[in-house]
Amino acid sequence: MKKIVLLFILCFGLLAGCADDPISRKYPCRFLFYTQWHPTSMIVAAMTSYNEFVRVSMGVQGTGGAYEVNVVDRKGRKETNKLTNELENRYFLSGVYMGAGGAMGSLLVGQTNFNGRVAWDALCPNCTVDYSTKYQLQWTDNPAQVKCGSCKRIYSLETGNILSGGEGHSLLRYIVTYTPGVSVQIGN
Repeated sequence: MKKIVLLFILCFGLLAGCADDPISRKYPCRFLFYTQWHPTSMIVAAMTSYNEFVRVSMGVQGTGGAYEVNVVDRKGRKETNKLTNELENRYFLSGVYMGAGGAMGSLLVGQTNFNGRVAWDALCPNCTVDYSTKYQLQWTDNPAQVKCGSCKRIYSLETGNILSGGEGHSLLRYIVTYTPGVSVQIGN
């Protein structure tokens, strides 16, 4: 009997712990960027500077099929990083998964004051359904905030929480692993 009670308590504890997981598992996210081959990228600056977030998306170079990483900062500066070697491209051969937007999605990545390095889905979690890219979050005048043009909610890039515009879901968060001088990996 004691074993059954102990097993029940253990299982309940594991299930309760899952509810506190801040990482979104609703949509697949899988991104790898080798900073060793792109050391001047705005992604590196976002990983090493506080509240310097950038929007990251994937594209394909021409009809040949090599990938590129597109980056835009809140001031509208753009950068295209062509993935020119086999190792960079191999990671995406099984598919590009950029969260709620799927292959056409984008991520907001940067370093916060309190949560360290973060990656948020760049689509509104309260408006987006089934891989629609219609609800892109837009930068506000505050470098640590984004807004949905549809529902008008404003989100904090520091915490992912809604700052104004009504109750709802917080931003979708993904795991960031940054190895200086080597790579940035984002996923769930």
